[in-house]
Amino acid sequence: MQVLLTEEFVEQATCPDEKKYIEYCDIETQGLILRVNQGGKKTYAIRCRKYEGKVQLKKTIGKVEDIKFDNIRKIANGYIKQYAAGGNPLDPIKRNRSAGVPTLEEVYENWCAWEKKQAQTRRNCTHSSYLALKDLYKVRISNIDKAKIEKYQAEETLAGKKASTINRKLRELKYLCVWASEHYDRLKDYQYPKYKQLSEIGIEPRIQEIPEDDRNKIIAAALEQSKETYTIGDKKRDMGYLHPLIVLMIYTGIRPVTALGLIWRDIDLKKKKFLARHTNNRKAKTTCWLYLSEAPYHALKDWKDKNPNAKPDDRLFPVSSIKKQFKSVLRRAGIDEKKYSPYSLRHGFAMLLAEKGADPLQLQNALTHADFRTTQHYIDAQEERQRAAMALLD
Repeated sequence: MQVLLTEEFVEQATCPDEKKYIEYCDIETQGLILRVNQGGKKTYAIRCRKYEGKVQLKKTIGKVEDIKFDNIRKIANGYIKQYAAGGNPLDPIKRNRSAGVPTLEEVYENWCAWEKKQAQTRRNCTHSSYLALKDLYKVRISNIDKAKIEKYQAEETLAGKKASTINRKLRELKYLCVWASEHYDRLKDYQYPKYKQLSEIGIEPRIQEIPEDDRNKIIAAALEQSKETYTIGDKKRDMGYLHPLIVLMIYTGIRPVTALGLIWRDIDLKKKKFLARHTNNRKAKTTCWLYLSEAPYHALKDWKDKNPNAKPDDRLFPVSSIKKQFKSVLRRAGIDEKKYSPYSLRHGFAMLLAEKGADPLQLQNALTHADFRTTQHYIDAQEERQRAAMALLD
């Protein structure tokens, strides 16, 4: 049957009940066929009328779900030109073994669509991280090997990037590749290459303290801003989530990515605790219960009262990032927006606990550190602060 193949037609194409299968021949690309059988299986194929004296040659390209529609005509034309030039379809050297294998760019786009459908946000990869991979996002997943990764490491090191930053980007690349191997049939046997991470020895994290005055200003500004509304399209939305979110981060030290991934089921207001889930973070415990002090407890209780119809699997806070909102809060509070970031609230909580006399084990549990060496940075920062204070008396 002669038709013009479009993405919508391919999705809706069916096989008549009286036939085992049906073939739709594309009008635009002569020789391209969409084959649909009774079971609903759809595949692309090509047909060449003249090939080494034979009447026709038919070859399957791949399953519809494995090949992006925008690329199918280019792939089909490549096969047709190869056969017209006398190429043997059984020759492994001339066969296009990459047909149907997605590039990193295509995997990232599909991952974004998949991630939005998940009940709990998985912030294992961000758009900025994807763009930082430079030349790799035009490479097919099956072609990403140890040599390409080592080349990326060398280029980024020459550009002056920190070892910790490069290692983090490559961990996110690994996550995308592993995700692709789990969701693409053509990549089910793909193994991500082993490589040596760059050494991070000697890198000291910058511990940022938030004075009590600034902390109170931020909370007050967040409360004011949470009363405002904003418009997306024709819908008006309020910013009521901002105050409970910032109060929760200030008084529990929870990481921003973990806070934004919370769902209502994770909150137990009766016992004044919540479940913190950490994914793809080597420094954190996988899951652990954290307790609420009075300030975050009352903030979350008020937020619960404003959302009586919220389902257990709904996200606690309806946003995926608060960088812009946090800058707006700092401006409203009269604080330089470059002075603090959302992660600074975690540092401020850790320094506040150390100042109040929390012992090292309490500090480690409160910050959900898997390794005590990470907690030691905060303890060292507090000791340096005390030494500096005593030096004023000399």
